[in-house]
Amino acid sequence: MKVEVRATIKTVGEITTTDSGAKWLNFRAETVEEYPTLIEVKIYKKPEHAEHADNFVKYNKVGDLVDLELSVRTNEWKDKLFTSLNLWKITKVEGDKAPTPVAEASDDLPF
Repeated sequence: MKVEVRATIKTVGEITTTDSGAKWLNFRAETVEEYPTLIEVKIYKKPEHAEHADNFVKYNKVGDLVDLELSVRTNEWKDKLFTSLNLWKITKVEGDKAPTPVAEASDDLPF
């Protein structure tokens, strides 16, 4: 199942390299919506595409506002369900940083 969400990157984990040369890392992001939700997303790349994990760390920083395309997967193990969010595509939103809330202008005019 594919899900699209706009979020702000909150943390980026360390890259782990397997014996085969594959790389993976996790990052956390907070959705940008009326009721923000913290999500953890996994990036796993096979050895032939391992540079994508390096590029994620190189081009994406904490505080960046991004559009995420995620693959949602659920696996069953011993009658328990485990759901993971895997990154399919990431696009930086123009402006590069999360919008800061703008205070509403007050009208203190006496007339």
